[in-house]
Amino acid sequence: MYHMRLTTAMLADAARVAGDDHKLYIHGGGWDRIFAPTVPTTHPLLAVVVVIEVDYSEALIDHRGVIELIREGEPVGPRAELGFKTGHSPHSMRGESTLVPLTFTFRGLRLDSYGTYEWVISLDDEIQATLPMRLMPAPQSKAGS
Repeated sequence: MYHMRLTTAMLADAARVAGDDHKLYIHGGGWDRIFAPTVPTTHPLLAVVVVIEVDYSEALIDHRGVIELIREGEPVGPRAELGFKTGHSPHSMRGESTLVPLTFTFRGLRLDSYGTYEWVISLDDEIQATLPMRLMPAPQSKAGS
């Protein structure tokens, strides 16, 4: 039986996994809107952050994560794939699951029109979640305020 599940997914300005303890560092996380004065537009940098809970029995197996940008059911932008395998922590007990943080960074993301996009997150060819991202017109500033 397969035991792996997505516990967390978010958009961030930047993110990375670092150190011997594989901690997740997030800068500007938890948003779902980009504002642009015109389209098409290019967003300079964003990260899709995921945390996966991997069952003890799945820890030593090669896994694959895929993130793809979709609009109205069709791929419209980048697709990123990342292979991962986790071990067992030296301090874990038999049967304990492991949390695996992953980040996918996208630079120079071109968005052609306003509206809702979705980041589709798949693990080992199974869709785990969709993360909405809306491109909206930038608010107009009022003169004299």
